[in-house]
Amino acid sequence: MTEKAVVLSSRTAKTKTGSILAGGAWAAAGPLMEVSSGGGSVGASALAAGVTAANGIWIYAGGIVGALLKGFPGGYIGIGGLAIVLAGRLIPQVAYYVYAYAKLFAEGKVSKDQKINVVVPTGNFGNILAAYYAKQMGLPINKLVCASNENKVLFDFFRTGTYDRKRDFILTTSPSMDILISSNLERLIYRLTGEDTQKCAELMQSLSEGGEYTITDEMKKGLADFYGNYCSEEETKETIHNVYKNSDYVIDPHTAVAAGVYKKYLKDTDDHTVTVIASTASPYKFTRSVMDAVADKVEEKDDFALADQLSAISGVKVPKAVEEIRTAPVLHDIVVDAPDMPDTVKKVLGIH
Repeated sequence: MTEKAVVLSSRTAKTKTGSILAGGAWAAAGPLMEVSSGGGSVGASALAAGVTAANGIWIYAGGIVGALLKGFPGGYIGIGGLAIVLAGRLIPQVAYYVYAYAKLFAEGKVSKDQKINVVVPTGNFGNILAAYYAKQMGLPINKLVCASNENKVLFDFFRTGTYDRKRDFILTTSPSMDILISSNLERLIYRLTGEDTQKCAELMQSLSEGGEYTITDEMKKGLADFYGNYCSEEETKETIHNVYKNSDYVIDPHTAVAAGVYKKYLKDTDDHTVTVIASTASPYKFTRSVMDAVADKVEEKDDFALADQLSAISGVKVPKAVEEIRTAPVLHDIVVDAPDMPDTVKKVLGIH
């Protein structure tokens, strides 16, 4: 049995012996132990020591250590925790939309086989791809609305047919969508090419080497199921504020992007089909951004005070994972820059 492992995750993780809260990405190396990931992306096996946080854009940091996982010597196993690029994650996400439709039908909001629209906030194109697969499997979906933040590479793709990553990267309040290379879009491109692996590979090579690719007019016809748009940071904040003010309901920045784009979709199309808006995160993961949109004097409070205030105005208890972090001991405090992660992991493992 393998005695040591290397794990890469982009999530907050909680171990049996305490909590790990890491921004960017974290890598861990050491004896195998049981661990659970806050995002559900790392399963039963991970590590007891050597957890390292990385400064920098999480998808970039993840890429560095992900590449490192492929080159370890015998006696080690690499466990990839970047769930956003794993096909297995799409399977339960397909179920989201089947369940949502079943609920609408059970509540009498749609009749049998009546089509619905779906709005999904996305950066890596995974969740909305799952909705697309659900439609391909027969779920009555009319339009798939792709909602982007200011990193609007997907919006531009749907508008022009050209995917161009050569642009400034913008840090937003919806960080899970701060992506310029949407990994799961390749899976849609594969379908658009008629499942032509060679053509798909050529387009991906163009993206890798030249920073862009353009699909054919015939492939563009396959995008008819989609509508793309984006929300600015100001529009996102305004949406959080308005939803709370008008509906007494608190949403996170990612869900706000979806709600804001849906409003634009209605204006552009006047399509009032019954619509499901995918709410993809808890407001408690982005407490400061959320409270900044709905309350005053946010800068005077720490994150835990803001979590308490959010609980008071929303009527939703602070999640157990957040409560535990208040008093959890700090077990790991190593922070490095993303390019230094490979050397750090090797140092923990004693590899030279």
